[in-house]
Amino acid sequence: YKRQGINAEYGGGTNGSQPSKATYSIDLETFQWTLHPDNGDSPPPLSMSSGKLVETTINGMTAKYLIVSGGSDGEEDVDQVYAFQIDTNVWHCITQRIGNRDLFTSRSGHVTVYVGNILYLFGGKRENKEAKKRKEKERDREKTFSGPFQIGKKTKYFNDLLLLRCDISLTWEKPSVKGTGPSARAFHSSCVFGRKMIIFGGIGEKNKIYNDVHVLDTELLTWQQPEVMGEIPTARYGHTANIIGKKMIVWGGISSNGAVSEVYVLDLVNWSWVNVQRIDGPLISARAFHKSVASQSLLIFYGGLIREEGVEEIFALETGIKTLFGNFHSSNSLGQVRKFLNPQHQFDSQSMGISESLPSLNITAPISEPNSLTSTSSLPII
Repeated sequence: YKRQGINAEYGGGTNGSQPSKATYSIDLETFQWTLHPDNGDSPPPLSMSSGKLVETTINGMTAKYLIVSGGSDGEEDVDQVYAFQIDTNVWHCITQRIGNRDLFTSRSGHVTVYVGNILYLFGGKRENKEAKKRKEKERDREKTFSGPFQIGKKTKYFNDLLLLRCDISLTWEKPSVKGTGPSARAFHSSCVFGRKMIIFGGIGEKNKIYNDVHVLDTELLTWQQPEVMGEIPTARYGHTANIIGKKMIVWGGISSNGAVSEVYVLDLVNWSWVNVQRIDGPLISARAFHKSVASQSLLIFYGGLIREEGVEEIFALETGIKTLFGNFHSSNSLGQVRKFLNPQHQFDSQSMGISESLPSLNITAPISEPNSLTSTSSLPII
């Protein structure tokens, strides 16, 4: 979640291929990591869960909570829901307290967005222990991003839309939705644009990888599939997508030919894609299952997997997109990218040429990093 220049993450995986239960936050102005204490009824180590900041009431306390749903504990996908109270650093297991709890079934690789005090959840997959064992054997034979990894035949993909009402009722709902929504998939991306949820990419049945765009109007509960134009991205999953201004920026992920590093930008007004050909700065390796967050016109990336190895680096991309007007730097180029490998590196706003456009950002402090924080425990073999 992102709050007042702070971005926080729970769980994920490490180079040891085991899920983590650490809760970290990073200050987006000083780029300083904080490890939060493990207080209360905390989740088990999880990867491939989904977390969003909401405001709700738990145990009579109305506050901001990081809601973590589903995920994999390393053996199987789970149906648990946890809430991390931001101001007290206390975890609560709220699975049994949520109304209609049976609507949310065990899954991982799903996405959530928070709009109008409602958490919207779409998709994901569920696999059993036998499928995971077969997956581990496949991983032992090949540890490269050579193509879409194979998942067990008994894996089930979801295309359901669930709502978690975050008022005092705290209840799951399965609404009646108009229009044709996305096919069943996992490891897709989701963004909020106004009151609309935008879904891109993912992977589903028979290893089909997607590059389609679907839009859910959360007020009308209607799915639409816009007719996109331009340089349409290669199909991918395990990527990230962020919105700055009126643009959605997609980076990384896995295609049918392996991990990708192309940057694509979708104009959310005319639904036109651009493949960004020029980005100044160091070369960033192709990866998947990383994390990203937008802060004004900056995109900040960290973690992920490169050839099955978790990476610790954090880097930022100056997009040149003005958040109020949505003006893009140019049709085929972005600004500079800066890369950091360890706490001794410093983020120098002057060298990026952004001190005038972003006067409120003080990004000169050294960066400290959690140990191999990635967004998944080990690459899902799909």
